[in-house]
Amino acid sequence: PDGYYAFIDQFPHSPRVVDARRRIDDQKAAEAAKATAEARAETCRREGEALAGKVAQRAEPAELQALLSVSTCAAQRPAIEQALAEAKKVKAAAVCEADRSSLAKAGADLAAAQAAMAGVTCEPVRAEAKTLVAKLQAQESRARAEAQAKALAQRTCDAAASALDAVDLADPAA
Repeated sequence: PDGYYAFIDQFPHSPRVVDARRRIDDQKAAEAAKATAEARAETCRREGEALAGKVAQRAEPAELQALLSVSTCAAQRPAIEQALAEAKKVKAAAVCEADRSSLAKAGADLAAAQAAMAGVTCEPVRAEAKTLVAKLQAQESRARAEAQAKALAQRTCDAAASALDAVDLADPAA
């Protein structure tokens, strides 16, 4: 551009001054575009490094979501979205594993299983917990029914024994 400025200074009334100014403007625009492209490339490089660091640290989905929300590099967005999806899967798997562990600790205790089910957030484990609670409730109902049947049988036997004890074998009318 310096040569164009010198030309304009030496020949200010030349019809070529318009061309010189246009070339100066074109060169400035090209330099600005190059600077913008370099800045974008640097931004993408920094965002790529930030993503790599977060992936290496096994970042929480919220951290990756925050990175996605401030990302200005269109080339990095798909990679951030993929990392976010993977982090969500990993977190969901960890939650499900913790819920399964909590449910397993309840064992065959109905009250403990119901309490564990209340804290379950993983849908597949919630379904397992509902099945377990239903099974334990059915077992408890059967056990209660069996106990009631035994108690009734015992009362019947006791009543028959009392009636039999009341019979006087020495009395010919009996």
